[in-house]
Amino acid sequence: MIPTLRKLIYAGVTEERDPESSLRIQLANISALLAISSNILYSILFYSYDSLGKFLIPAINTPFAFILSYAIYLNHKHYYTTSRVLILSCIPLVVFLTTYLFYGNLLGAHYNFLLIALLPFLVLSYKHKYLILAYFLLNLFLYTYIGFLHEPPYLTPESPFFDFRVRESFQISSVASCFLILAAVLFYFLRNTERNQQEIKRTNLYKERIFSILAHDLKGPIGSMGTFLSILLESWKKYSAEEITNSLKELQKNANQSYVVLENLLEWVKNDTKRYHFIPERVGLEQLLQNSLELFSVIALEKKIHWDIKVAKEHIAFVDERMMASIFRNLLSNAIKFSPIGGKVEIESKDLGHQTEISFLNEGKPIPLFVQEAIMNRHPIKSEFGTMGERGTGIGLLVSYELLLVQSGEFWIESREGYGTKMILRLPKGS
Repeated sequence: MIPTLRKLIYAGVTEERDPESSLRIQLANISALLAISSNILYSILFYSYDSLGKFLIPAINTPFAFILSYAIYLNHKHYYTTSRVLILSCIPLVVFLTTYLFYGNLLGAHYNFLLIALLPFLVLSYKHKYLILAYFLLNLFLYTYIGFLHEPPYLTPESPFFDFRVRESFQISSVASCFLILAAVLFYFLRNTERNQQEIKRTNLYKERIFSILAHDLKGPIGSMGTFLSILLESWKKYSAEEITNSLKELQKNANQSYVVLENLLEWVKNDTKRYHFIPERVGLEQLLQNSLELFSVIALEKKIHWDIKVAKEHIAFVDERMMASIFRNLLSNAIKFSPIGGKVEIESKDLGHQTEISFLNEGKPIPLFVQEAIMNRHPIKSEFGTMGERGTGIGLLVSYELLLVQSGEFWIESREGYGTKMILRLPKGS
Protein backbone atom coordinates (compact mmCIF):
# COMPACT_ATOMS: atom_id res chain seq x y z
CA MET A 1 0.00 0.00 0.00
CA ILE A 2 2.70 2.50 1.04
CA PRO A 3 4.97 1.82 -1.99
CA THR A 4 1.98 2.26 -4.32
CA LEU A 5 1.00 5.53 -2.65
CA ARG A 6 4.59 6.74 -2.91
CA LYS A 7 4.66 5.93 -6.63
CA LEU A 8 1.45 7.93 -7.14
CA ILE A 9 2.82 10.92 -5.22
CA TYR A 10 6.09 10.86 -7.17
CA ALA A 11 4.45 10.30 -10.56
CA GLY A 12 6.23 12.54 -13.06
CA VAL A 13 9.16 13.39 -10.79
CA THR A 14 12.46 12.83 -12.61
CA GLU A 15 16.13 13.36 -11.72
CA GLU A 16 16.40 16.08 -14.36
CA ARG A 17 13.89 18.34 -12.60
CA ASP A 18 15.01 20.81 -9.97
CA PRO A 19 13.81 20.37 -6.34
CA GLU A 20 11.24 23.20 -6.56
CA SER A 21 9.43 21.88 -9.64
CA SER A 22 9.63 18.32 -8.28
CA LEU A 23 7.92 19.47 -5.10
CA ARG A 24 5.15 21.20 -7.08
CA ILE A 25 4.52 17.99 -9.04
CA GLN A 26 4.32 16.00 -5.80
CA LEU A 27 1.90 18.51 -4.25
CA ALA A 28 -0.27 18.42 -7.38
CA ASN A 29 -0.45 14.63 -7.13
CA ILE A 30 -1.24 14.82 -3.41
CA SER A 31 -4.02 17.35 -4.10
CA ALA A 32 -5.53 15.05 -6.72
CA LEU A 33 -5.33 12.03 -4.39
CA LEU A 34 -6.95 13.95 -1.52
CA ALA A 35 -9.71 15.19 -3.83
CA ILE A 36 -10.36 11.64 -5.08
CA SER A 37 -10.53 10.36 -1.49
CA SER A 38 -12.88 13.18 -0.55
CA ASN A 39 -15.13 12.44 -3.54
CA ILE A 40 -15.38 8.78 -2.60
CA LEU A 41 -16.04 9.58 1.07
CA TYR A 42 -18.77 12.13 0.32
CA SER A 43 -20.38 9.75 -2.18
CA ILE A 44 -20.57 7.04 0.48
CA LEU A 45 -21.97 9.45 3.08
CA PHE A 46 -24.68 10.79 0.78
CA TYR A 47 -25.60 7.32 -0.42
CA SER A 48 -26.32 6.37 3.20
CA TYR A 49 -29.10 9.00 3.36
CA ASP A 50 -32.43 8.67 1.60
CA SER A 51 -32.41 11.96 -0.28
CA LEU A 52 -32.41 13.28 -3.80
CA GLY A 53 -28.61 13.29 -3.77
CA LYS A 54 -28.48 9.59 -2.96
CA PHE A 55 -27.56 8.68 -6.54
CA LEU A 56 -26.99 12.05 -8.18
CA ILE A 57 -24.08 13.16 -5.99
CA PRO A 58 -22.10 9.91 -6.51
CA ALA A 59 -22.95 10.21 -10.22
CA ILE A 60 -21.38 13.69 -10.27
CA ASN A 61 -18.38 12.77 -8.10
CA THR A 62 -17.40 9.60 -9.99
CA PRO A 63 -16.44 11.21 -13.35
CA PHE A 64 -14.39 13.84 -11.53
CA ALA A 65 -12.57 11.11 -9.60
CA PHE A 66 -11.62 9.48 -12.90
CA ILE A 67 -10.51 12.82 -14.38
CA LEU A 68 -8.29 13.52 -11.36
CA SER A 69 -6.81 10.02 -11.65
CA TYR A 70 -6.08 10.80 -15.28
CA ALA A 71 -4.36 14.03 -14.17
CA ILE A 72 -1.91 11.97 -12.10
CA TYR A 73 -1.32 9.75 -15.13
CA LEU A 74 -0.60 12.85 -17.22
CA ASN A 75 2.05 13.88 -14.70
CA HIS A 76 3.54 10.41 -15.05
CA LYS A 77 3.70 10.97 -18.82
CA HIS A 78 5.24 14.44 -18.23
CA TYR A 79 2.21 16.42 -19.48
CA TYR A 80 2.54 18.69 -16.47
CA THR A 81 0.62 21.72 -17.74
CA THR A 82 -2.42 19.71 -18.84
CA SER A 83 -2.40 17.85 -15.54
CA ARG A 84 -2.40 21.08 -13.52
CA VAL A 85 -5.22 22.54 -15.62
CA LEU A 86 -7.35 19.47 -14.88
CA ILE A 87 -6.54 19.52 -11.17
CA LEU A 88 -7.13 23.26 -10.74
CA SER A 89 -10.43 23.15 -12.65
CA CYS A 90 -11.94 19.85 -11.49
CA ILE A 91 -11.44 20.19 -7.73
CA PRO A 92 -13.42 23.45 -7.29
CA LEU A 93 -15.93 22.50 -10.00
CA VAL A 94 -17.11 19.31 -8.31
CA VAL A 95 -17.51 21.15 -4.98
CA PHE A 96 -19.42 23.94 -6.71
CA LEU A 97 -21.81 21.58 -8.53
CA THR A 98 -22.74 19.59 -5.42
CA THR A 99 -23.14 22.62 -3.16
CA TYR A 100 -24.95 24.67 -5.83
CA LEU A 101 -27.47 21.93 -6.68
CA PHE A 102 -28.07 19.98 -3.48
CA TYR A 103 -27.13 21.40 -0.11
CA GLY A 104 -25.62 24.91 -0.30
CA ASN A 105 -24.04 26.01 2.97
CA LEU A 106 -26.08 23.55 5.00
CA LEU A 107 -23.35 20.93 5.49
CA GLY A 108 -20.26 23.15 5.57
CA ALA A 109 -18.85 21.85 2.27
CA HIS A 110 -18.45 25.44 1.07
CA TYR A 111 -15.51 25.77 3.51
CA ASN A 112 -13.58 23.68 1.00
CA PHE A 113 -13.42 26.73 -1.27
CA LEU A 114 -11.17 28.44 1.30
CA LEU A 115 -8.83 25.46 1.18
CA ILE A 116 -8.98 25.18 -2.62
CA ALA A 117 -8.09 28.90 -2.90
CA LEU A 118 -4.62 27.99 -1.60
CA LEU A 119 -4.09 25.24 -4.19
CA PRO A 120 -2.34 27.32 -6.91
CA PHE A 121 0.18 28.56 -4.34
CA LEU A 122 1.33 24.94 -4.06
CA VAL A 123 1.28 23.75 -7.66
CA LEU A 124 2.15 26.90 -9.64
CA SER A 125 5.32 28.99 -9.68
CA TYR A 126 5.64 32.71 -9.06
CA LYS A 127 5.67 33.47 -12.79
CA HIS A 128 1.94 32.55 -12.77
CA LYS A 129 1.24 35.16 -10.05
CA TYR A 130 -1.75 36.73 -11.83
CA LEU A 131 -3.36 33.35 -12.42
CA ILE A 132 -2.77 32.46 -8.76
CA LEU A 133 -4.43 35.71 -7.64
CA ALA A 134 -7.40 35.24 -9.98
CA TYR A 135 -7.90 31.64 -8.84
CA PHE A 136 -7.69 32.71 -5.19
CA LEU A 137 -10.29 35.48 -5.64
CA LEU A 138 -12.60 33.18 -7.63
CA ASN A 139 -12.71 30.64 -4.83
CA LEU A 140 -13.32 33.36 -2.25
CA PHE A 141 -16.25 34.51 -4.38
CA LEU A 142 -17.62 30.95 -4.62
CA TYR A 143 -17.32 30.57 -0.84
CA THR A 144 -19.23 33.83 -0.31
CA TYR A 145 -21.85 33.02 -2.94
CA ILE A 146 -22.64 29.51 -1.69
CA GLY A 147 -22.33 30.47 1.96
CA PHE A 148 -24.52 33.57 2.03
CA LEU A 149 -26.39 34.16 -1.24
CA HIS A 150 -27.45 30.89 -2.86
CA GLU A 151 -30.39 28.55 -2.27
CA PRO A 152 -29.95 25.07 -3.84
CA PRO A 153 -32.78 24.16 -6.26
CA TYR A 154 -32.87 20.50 -5.17
CA LEU A 155 -32.82 21.09 -1.41
CA THR A 156 -36.37 20.29 -0.23
CA PRO A 157 -37.82 21.01 3.25
CA GLU A 158 -38.10 17.27 3.96
CA SER A 159 -34.39 16.69 3.29
CA PRO A 160 -32.62 14.80 6.12
CA PHE A 161 -29.93 17.46 5.99
CA PHE A 162 -32.20 19.83 7.93
CA ASP A 163 -31.96 17.51 10.90
CA PHE A 164 -29.74 19.27 13.44
CA ARG A 165 -27.61 16.22 14.27
CA VAL A 166 -27.03 15.33 10.62
CA ARG A 167 -26.24 18.91 9.68
CA GLU A 168 -23.88 19.38 12.63
CA SER A 169 -22.03 16.12 12.00
CA PHE A 170 -21.46 17.06 8.35
CA GLN A 171 -20.31 20.57 9.26
CA ILE A 172 -17.85 19.27 11.85
CA SER A 173 -16.57 16.69 9.36
CA SER A 174 -16.12 19.35 6.66
CA VAL A 175 -14.18 21.71 8.91
CA ALA A 176 -12.09 18.89 10.38
CA SER A 177 -11.27 17.48 6.94
CA CYS A 178 -10.20 20.92 5.71
CA PHE A 179 -7.79 21.33 8.62
CA LEU A 180 -6.50 17.77 8.28
CA ILE A 181 -5.82 18.25 4.57
CA LEU A 182 -4.13 21.59 5.24
CA ALA A 183 -2.00 20.05 8.00
CA ALA A 184 -1.02 17.10 5.79
CA VAL A 185 0.06 19.37 2.92
CA LEU A 186 1.97 21.73 5.23
CA PHE A 187 3.70 18.78 6.91
CA TYR A 188 4.70 17.36 3.54
CA PHE A 189 5.96 20.78 2.46
CA LEU A 190 7.91 21.13 5.73
CA ARG A 191 9.45 17.69 5.27
CA ASN A 192 10.62 18.51 1.76
CA THR A 193 11.97 21.87 2.89
CA GLU A 194 14.05 20.10 5.53
CA ARG A 195 15.31 17.62 2.93
CA ASN A 196 16.23 20.42 0.55
CA GLN A 197 18.15 22.21 3.31
CA GLN A 198 20.08 19.04 4.08
CA GLU A 199 20.79 18.58 0.37
CA ILE A 200 22.07 22.16 0.14
CA LYS A 201 24.38 21.57 3.11
CA ARG A 202 25.63 18.33 1.57
CA THR A 203 26.16 20.03 -1.79
CA ASN A 204 28.12 22.87 -0.19
CA LEU A 205 30.38 20.40 1.62
CA TYR A 206 30.73 18.48 -1.62
CA LYS A 207 31.78 21.63 -3.51
CA GLU A 208 34.24 22.58 -0.78
CA ARG A 209 35.82 19.13 -1.01
CA ILE A 210 36.13 19.38 -4.79
CA PHE A 211 37.70 22.85 -4.63
CA SER A 212 40.08 21.64 -1.92
CA ILE A 213 41.19 18.73 -4.12
CA LEU A 214 41.61 21.01 -7.13
CA ALA A 215 43.56 23.57 -5.10
CA HIS A 216 45.91 21.22 -3.24
CA ASP A 217 46.08 17.85 -4.99
CA LEU A 218 46.03 18.96 -8.62
CA LYS A 219 47.44 22.47 -8.53
CA GLY A 220 50.72 21.38 -6.91
CA PRO A 221 51.68 18.51 -9.25
CA ILE A 222 50.54 20.38 -12.37
CA GLY A 223 52.40 23.51 -11.26
CA SER A 224 55.60 21.56 -10.63
CA MET A 225 55.31 19.94 -14.06
CA GLY A 226 55.15 23.38 -15.63
CA THR A 227 58.23 24.47 -13.66
CA PHE A 228 60.19 21.36 -14.67
CA LEU A 229 59.29 21.81 -18.33
CA SER A 230 60.28 25.48 -18.28
CA ILE A 231 63.68 24.64 -16.79
CA LEU A 232 64.27 21.84 -19.28
CA LEU A 233 63.30 23.99 -22.25
CA GLU A 234 65.45 26.93 -21.19
CA SER A 235 68.55 25.14 -19.88
CA TRP A 236 68.49 21.56 -21.14
CA LYS A 237 72.03 21.86 -22.54
CA LYS A 238 73.41 22.48 -19.04
CA TYR A 239 72.18 19.13 -17.71
CA SER A 240 73.52 15.66 -18.23
CA ALA A 241 71.44 12.89 -19.78
CA GLU A 242 71.00 11.32 -16.34
CA GLU A 243 69.68 14.55 -14.81
CA ILE A 244 67.26 15.02 -17.68
CA THR A 245 66.09 11.41 -17.30
CA ASN A 246 65.50 11.93 -13.56
CA SER A 247 63.57 15.12 -14.28
CA LEU A 248 61.42 13.34 -16.84
CA LYS A 249 60.75 10.55 -14.34
CA GLU A 250 59.62 13.15 -11.82
CA LEU A 251 57.36 14.65 -14.46
CA GLN A 252 55.95 11.21 -15.21
CA LYS A 253 55.30 10.59 -11.51
CA ASN A 254 53.48 13.92 -11.11
CA ALA A 255 51.48 13.31 -14.29
CA ASN A 256 50.43 9.84 -13.10
CA GLN A 257 49.47 11.16 -9.66
CA SER A 258 47.44 13.97 -11.22
CA TYR A 259 45.72 11.48 -13.52
CA VAL A 260 44.67 9.27 -10.60
CA VAL A 261 43.43 12.28 -8.60
CA LEU A 262 41.48 13.64 -11.57
CA GLU A 263 40.02 10.23 -12.36
CA ASN A 264 38.86 9.79 -8.75
CA LEU A 265 37.33 13.24 -8.78
CA LEU A 266 35.40 12.52 -11.99
CA GLU A 267 34.22 9.13 -10.74
CA TRP A 268 33.08 10.73 -7.48
CA VAL A 269 31.07 13.33 -9.41
CA LYS A 270 29.56 10.60 -11.60
CA ASN A 271 28.53 8.65 -8.53
CA ASP A 272 26.98 11.68 -6.88
CA THR A 273 24.96 12.47 -10.00
CA LYS A 274 24.16 8.78 -10.70
CA ARG A 275 25.70 8.93 -14.17
CA TYR A 276 27.64 5.71 -14.23
CA HIS A 277 27.61 3.76 -17.49
CA PHE A 278 28.07 0.14 -16.45
CA ILE A 279 29.09 -2.12 -19.36
CA PRO A 280 30.12 -5.54 -17.99
CA GLU A 281 32.27 -7.96 -19.96
CA ARG A 282 34.75 -10.78 -19.38
CA VAL A 283 37.97 -9.18 -18.14
CA GLY A 284 41.28 -10.93 -17.42
CA LEU A 285 42.52 -9.68 -14.04
CA GLU A 286 46.20 -10.45 -14.71
CA GLN A 287 46.43 -8.28 -17.83
CA LEU A 288 44.38 -5.50 -16.26
CA LEU A 289 46.70 -5.50 -13.24
CA GLN A 290 49.83 -5.32 -15.41
CA ASN A 291 48.40 -2.33 -17.30
CA SER A 292 47.70 -0.58 -14.00
CA LEU A 293 51.16 -1.35 -12.58
CA GLU A 294 52.81 0.48 -15.47
CA LEU A 295 51.27 3.72 -14.24
CA PHE A 296 53.13 3.43 -10.91
CA SER A 297 56.47 2.10 -12.17
CA VAL A 298 58.39 5.30 -11.38
CA ILE A 299 57.15 5.84 -7.83
CA ALA A 300 57.37 2.11 -7.05
CA LEU A 301 61.00 2.12 -8.19
CA GLU A 302 61.66 5.25 -6.15
CA LYS A 303 60.33 3.59 -2.99
CA LYS A 304 62.04 0.28 -3.86
CA ILE A 305 58.73 -1.61 -3.66
CA HIS A 306 58.97 -5.39 -4.05
CA TRP A 307 56.02 -6.91 -5.89
CA ASP A 308 54.80 -10.41 -5.05
CA ILE A 309 52.13 -11.06 -7.68
CA LYS A 310 50.16 -14.30 -7.75
CA VAL A 311 47.39 -13.50 -10.21
CA ALA A 312 46.60 -16.27 -12.69
CA LYS A 313 45.83 -15.50 -16.33
CA GLU A 314 42.79 -17.80 -16.23
CA HIS A 315 41.12 -15.77 -13.48
CA ILE A 316 38.38 -13.88 -15.32
CA ALA A 317 35.75 -11.54 -13.85
CA PHE A 318 32.49 -10.28 -15.36
CA VAL A 319 32.97 -6.56 -14.73
CA ASP A 320 33.25 -3.16 -16.38
CA GLU A 321 36.89 -2.95 -17.51
CA ARG A 322 37.11 0.83 -17.12
CA MET A 323 35.70 0.72 -13.59
CA MET A 324 37.97 -2.15 -12.55
CA ALA A 325 41.02 -0.33 -13.95
CA SER A 326 40.11 2.66 -11.76
CA ILE A 327 39.72 0.39 -8.71
CA PHE A 328 43.07 -1.31 -9.33
CA ARG A 329 44.82 2.04 -9.72
CA ASN A 330 43.37 3.29 -6.44
CA LEU A 331 44.33 0.16 -4.51
CA LEU A 332 47.83 0.10 -6.00
CA SER A 333 48.27 3.81 -5.24
CA ASN A 334 47.12 3.23 -1.66
CA ALA A 335 49.41 0.19 -1.21
CA ILE A 336 52.47 2.07 -2.51
CA LYS A 337 51.64 5.22 -0.57
CA PHE A 338 51.58 3.53 2.84
CA SER A 339 54.28 0.93 2.22
CA PRO A 340 57.65 1.62 3.89
CA ILE A 341 60.67 2.19 1.67
CA GLY A 342 61.80 -1.25 0.51
CA GLY A 343 58.45 -2.76 1.53
CA LYS A 344 56.60 -5.59 -0.15
CA VAL A 345 53.16 -5.54 -1.77
CA GLU A 346 51.44 -8.89 -2.28
CA ILE A 347 48.69 -9.26 -4.87
CA GLU A 348 46.90 -12.59 -5.07
CA SER A 349 43.84 -13.93 -6.87
CA LYS A 350 41.66 -16.94 -6.07
CA ASP A 351 38.89 -18.85 -7.81
CA LEU A 352 35.91 -19.17 -5.42
CA GLY A 353 33.55 -20.95 -7.79
CA HIS A 354 30.91 -18.32 -8.58
CA GLN A 355 33.25 -15.46 -7.68
CA THR A 356 36.84 -14.39 -8.32
CA GLU A 357 38.77 -12.90 -5.41
CA ILE A 358 41.77 -10.59 -5.62
CA SER A 359 43.57 -9.06 -2.64
CA PHE A 360 46.17 -6.31 -2.14
CA LEU A 361 48.39 -6.58 0.97
CA ASN A 362 50.92 -3.94 2.03
CA GLU A 363 53.19 -3.80 5.09
CA GLY A 364 52.26 -0.26 6.10
CA LYS A 365 50.62 0.89 9.30
CA PRO A 366 47.08 -0.40 9.91
CA ILE A 367 44.00 1.61 9.00
CA PRO A 368 42.10 2.76 12.13
CA LEU A 369 38.74 1.09 12.67
CA PHE A 370 36.78 4.37 12.44
CA VAL A 371 38.33 5.02 9.01
CA GLN A 372 37.36 1.52 7.85
CA GLU A 373 33.79 2.13 9.06
CA ALA A 374 33.67 5.50 7.24
CA ILE A 375 34.74 3.82 4.00
CA MET A 376 32.19 1.02 4.35
CA ASN A 377 29.49 3.60 5.14
CA ARG A 378 30.53 5.51 2.00
CA HIS A 379 31.65 8.66 3.79
CA PRO A 380 34.65 10.72 2.59
CA ILE A 381 37.67 10.46 4.90
CA LYS A 382 40.49 12.81 5.77
CA SER A 383 43.55 11.94 3.72
CA GLU A 384 46.86 11.12 5.42
CA PHE A 385 50.37 11.57 4.09
CA GLY A 386 52.21 8.50 2.80
CA THR A 387 55.55 7.21 4.06
CA MET A 388 57.38 9.59 1.70
CA GLY A 389 55.01 12.51 2.19
CA GLU A 390 52.66 11.55 -0.66
CA ARG A 391 49.40 13.46 -0.61
CA GLY A 392 45.98 11.96 -1.22
CA THR A 393 42.39 13.12 -1.67
CA GLY A 394 40.55 10.92 0.82
CA ILE A 395 38.12 9.75 -1.85
CA GLY A 396 40.13 7.04 -3.64
CA LEU A 397 38.92 4.12 -1.52
CA LEU A 398 35.42 5.58 -1.38
CA VAL A 399 35.28 5.75 -5.18
CA SER A 400 36.62 2.18 -5.43
CA TYR A 401 33.94 0.91 -3.06
CA GLU A 402 31.20 2.74 -4.97
CA LEU A 403 32.42 1.35 -8.30
CA LEU A 404 32.55 -2.14 -6.83
CA LEU A 405 28.95 -1.93 -5.58
CA VAL A 406 27.81 -0.92 -9.06
CA GLN A 407 29.33 -4.18 -10.36
CA SER A 408 27.72 -6.38 -7.65
CA GLY A 409 31.12 -6.93 -6.06
CA GLU A 410 32.15 -7.24 -2.42
CA PHE A 411 34.85 -5.36 -0.55
CA TRP A 412 36.32 -5.46 2.93
CA ILE A 413 39.51 -4.55 4.76
CA GLU A 414 41.73 -6.59 7.09
CA SER A 415 44.16 -4.36 8.95
CA ARG A 416 46.16 -4.83 12.16
CA GLU A 417 49.52 -3.99 13.70
CA GLY A 418 52.37 -6.22 12.55
CA TYR A 419 50.33 -7.53 9.61
CA GLY A 420 49.69 -4.48 7.48
CA THR A 421 46.58 -3.77 5.46
CA LYS A 422 44.85 -6.19 3.14
CA MET A 423 42.09 -5.04 0.82
CA ILE A 424 39.98 -7.84 -0.59
CA LEU A 425 37.70 -7.73 -3.62
CA ARG A 426 35.23 -10.39 -4.67
CA LEU A 427 33.94 -10.05 -8.21
CA PRO A 428 31.32 -11.85 -10.31
CA LYS A 429 33.08 -14.62 -12.16
CA GLY A 430 33.35 -14.39 -15.92
CA SER A 431 32.17 -17.84 -16.94
